Amino acid sequence: MYTWDQSIRYVVGVGPQRSKALARFGIHTVGDLLDHRPLYYIYGTITPIADVSTEGHVIIQGTIKSIHRLPTHMPIVEATIEDESGQYKARWYNQQNALSALRPGMVVWMWSKVSKGVLQQPRWSTVEPDWSGIQGGFYGKYNQTIRSALREVLTNINLPDLWEGSSRSMVYSVFHFPETEDEQQTAEHYLRVDELCQLMWAMKQVRDRQARKRGVVIDIPTGIESYFPYELTQGQLQAIDDIRQDLRSGHVMNRLLMADVGAGKSAVIFYVAMACAKQEHRSLIIVPTSILSQQHADTLKSFGWSDYQLLQAGEKSNGSSITISTHTALYDNDLLRSVSFMAVDEFTKFGVEQRAKATRYSPHLLLVSAVPIPRTLAATVFGDLDVSVIREQPTKRGQTIVRWVLPGKEEGANEILGRELQAGHQVFWIYPRIGSEETEDSAIQGLEKVRQPRSRFRALALQLSLLVFDDIIMNTSIIMIQA
Repeated sequence: MYTWDQSIRYVVGVGPQRSKALARFGIHTVGDLLDHRPLYYIYGTITPIADVSTEGHVIIQGTIKSIHRLPTHMPIVEATIEDESGQYKARWYNQQNALSALRPGMVVWMWSKVSKGVLQQPRWSTVEPDWSGIQGGFYGKYNQTIRSALREVLTNINLPDLWEGSSRSMVYSVFHFPETEDEQQTAEHYLRVDELCQLMWAMKQVRDRQARKRGVVIDIPTGIESYFPYELTQGQLQAIDDIRQDLRSGHVMNRLLMADVGAGKSAVIFYVAMACAKQEHRSLIIVPTSILSQQHADTLKSFGWSDYQLLQAGEKSNGSSITISTHTALYDNDLLRSVSFMAVDEFTKFGVEQRAKATRYSPHLLLVSAVPIPRTLAATVFGDLDVSVIREQPTKRGQTIVRWVLPGKEEGANEILGRELQAGHQVFWIYPRIGSEETEDSAIQGLEKVRQPRSRFRALALQLSLLVFDDIIMNTSIIMIQA
């Protein structure tokens, strides 16, 4: 009997040489073989030519009406097959044996992939084949080796049932050798549910291990709200309370904080970091870009908090209570050892390896994301994390007005700009591209226009800045006016 983790080389009919070939496709074990998905399926049903769609995989039976080589540089053989319902073309590339083996008037069975209304590289037989050897999955270059190995394994393996009344071996048999498309889809559904259950079980084990990790106890004090020039929302306060309970528990915190853009996720990070500093614990805030790290540092400074460091690449930590950095901080082991609380902002932009580095010394970890993830999905994919969600936006916030400026309508936009600037508001003019000699619709040329002597905004030229986000392609310019 074969086992799931057994090397594929020991399957009858595979051996050392073929196992090396299969390894190139990621097939190293019996389990890899069972999980290897076919390129496509052939079902043992002959389809009338009139019912063949322009895409898919079919079996047809008919008479060869004509066969010839096309006048192309690459050897291409094309045949026309007909039955009582109609005609269809078959085409072979670099396979001239079809021209010598097939003749007009022959009755043939053909099966292959249909693409663009042509049967591509079909296999054929002049006698009715044994469909049990054809139907099921097709696996490409090593099709026969894989199919033979699958039949050998599925006949001689004892797998645990998916759940009561459901045979895992039977499901894999139907998945690889279905007689109909409905059977194949049903088997695939069973395997997806099984994969989901295994993932959830693995996440539970990770969660259990995390629960056994002892972490430093931090009692977050109250009164940190006084540093903020605005009132925190109920969602922010609830997220802070969730974190407070985690830090008091004596276990290592692993929490995911989700909220839309502008909901105040960064405020939660600053609150916890400043509260930890009050208890003489150091914090590290990691962000994906240097621009965002500078913004975070500027925000802390505006709060009147001075005990922080904006850590640049190549610098060493100076022992500040709050360190702000990009992912380069993950390579500073001395810094990582010293922090008790770590927040990773926009953590979806960090890889698995970087997350592993962040948790190397078991700090209390807060992962922050603006990507909306349904709670059920978050519990599955991030099953080792507790989840907090900020649902509402701050109420006392200025309104952002967006105007689309079509070509030739710049004068009207300038009127709006003038009014908003006189009112002391901030304006962003976003162009579809950074610079181009072929069009005036670019940020660099727009900046030059504003700086011209006749420009009504020339007096503000020293306050202008060009922010390059990306060389994106859009059809119009945008003005965003921050009230």
